[in-house]
Amino acid sequence: MTKDKERSPNDQRSDAKNPNNEEYQKSMDNKSEQYNPDAETRSPNEQRADVKNPNNDEYKENQDNKANQLNPEHPAYHKSREEND
Repeated sequence: MTKDKERSPNDQRSDAKNPNNEEYQKSMDNKSEQYNPDAETRSPNEQRADVKNPNNDEYKENQDNKANQLNPEHPAYHKSREEND
């Protein structure tokens, strides 16, 4: 039998929650690698938060774009209504 099969699920869970355990440390290292605030890419939740925040430039750009597409005097209005051939 392998080591995990000899141990009960409770023992396995205890190891996963024990900060002195090697498995716990590996999982925490993996989490810290996944969360990097300096990374170029942002998670979908972070992107959504920016787009929904009225104090953010991305929000303002999206609102301007939406307004342009709904304004019949703006060229974007006609481009958004062109039929695709």
